[in-house]
Formats: sequence, C-alpha cells, structure tokens
Amino acid sequence: FLLFNTILKLLESAYRRYGRAGIENVPQPLFQLCFQRLAHVYSPAVQYQAGKLLGLLSKEYLSQVAVLFIEASKPLKKDAQLREYASFQKAVKYVEFTVRTEETTQTTLAYLN
Repeated sequence: FLLFNTILKLLESAYRRYGRAGIENVPQPLFQLCFQRLAHVYSPAVQYQAGKLLGLLSKEYLSQVAVLFIEASKPLKKDAQLREYASFQKAVKYVEFTVRTEETTQTTLAYLN
C-alpha cells in the first residue's frame, strides 16, 4: 500500500505541475505491476491505489493501460474466472477513456467491444 501511495502522490504532483510531461517517462513494468495488484488476493487498499495509479497513467498512456484490461478479459470462460476478474473491472472507473483524439477514440472503442 505505501509503495503505491507514494508513487501515486509523486506522479500526481508531477502531473499537476508539468501536465502530461510529468508522467511521460514512467517505466513500463509499473503498468503490469499495478494491474497485477488489482487481483482479488490483494487488500482493497492496494487495489484502490493500483487502480488510481493506472487511472493517472491512462491520461498519457491510455492504449497501454487499456490493453491490460482487454487482454485479461479475453480468456474468461468459467464463472469463477469472471468473478475473479470483477476486482479488475472495479478499477476501470479510474481509467480515462475518452474520445478527445482519434487514438483515444479507437482505444476506447476497442475496450468497449
């Protein structure tokens, strides 16, 4: 929890101060780490911070964040898998899906399909 909270506060501060430039050099492994921490086996506090962090990252990296959700939802066939994926879906409310640009529109539509 503390690790995600600290990273989130640092990146939020950089985003407020420098805009999108403040979060443009985020290391790619952070995306996967945050996404993995959305799993139901982690505490709600960790899930919340990881979801908020993915939401902030989606302001600059929407396609990379959306791909994580899209790819994880493809193999869901059994009821147990669908229930486990629910903890990931809760974080979608923080992701900045938008139709501002052609790229973000395509990403948003890809997620909705």
